[in-house]
Amino acid sequence: MQKLFILLTGLFIFIASCNSSGSKKEKPDFIDVAAYLKGQLAYLDTVPFAFEKTTLKDSVYTDTVFLSKAQLRSLVMLFLPEELEKKNFQRYYEETLFGDAGMNTITLTYQPEEKKNLPIQRVDVYVNPETQEIAKLYIVRRNETKDSTLAQQLLWKHNKSCRIITTVYKPNAAEQVISEKINWNDTEE
Repeated sequence: MQKLFILLTGLFIFIASCNSSGSKKEKPDFIDVAAYLKGQLAYLDTVPFAFEKTTLKDSVYTDTVFLSKAQLRSLVMLFLPEELEKKNFQRYYEETLFGDAGMNTITLTYQPEEKKNLPIQRVDVYVNPETQEIAKLYIVRRNETKDSTLAQQLLWKHNKSCRIITTVYKPNAAEQVISEKINWNDTEE
């Protein structure tokens, strides 16, 4: 009876170890990037800031205007496709983690898994290790059509400002770069 018990226990341990080693590695719980940006937009709806947009085309100053909250929201919503919603984000993207002593940040980078052609090509979340709060967010968006490629970058500084850089690539033409800085509370620059 004792030998049967030992044999069954050994068999159970063997089967359990085979099942756990063959199982797929679980992904860590990702930062909810969509909720963060939507939260920032909701915060901006509650504050009395002016939104000053400065535009440069190919590094030459071209214009400064004030945006409404609705105009700012429509610019940012381009960087919030369905793939960034929490339910989809972990399914389509992979996370890497990097501690940057020079910037005093922890950088979480999210990129699409292999063979996934998604509009959002990269998301970097810069977290302050002391406060454990998001300091900056960087998103790269790409859109290809039959006659051009549009690459856009969003750099969001928590509660301060954002910058959108749009690069247009066309065959047989020089690339065009448009940089739009939208400032509402950034006194550092």
